[in-house]
Amino acid sequence: MRTLTPAAAEQVQKSAAESNSEHLSLRLAAKQNPDGSMDYGMGFDEASEDDLIFRCAGLEVIMAPHY
Repeated sequence: MRTLTPAAAEQVQKSAAESNSEHLSLRLAAKQNPDGSMDYGMGFDEASEDDLIFRCAGLEVIMAPHY
């Protein structure tokens, strides 16, 4: 399960407003490196038809079904 605290959701909404991205979803991403470690990222993006989409703390959050 993925959750955002109310404070984190507020910060994401503020960041979206500052970058004129209020119409986009929050994308969470993970990538496995050759050594087995993981890199994580997030940003604002439009959902594709294969994305997993869920709502958390009033935000639409999207993720690819795999990393």
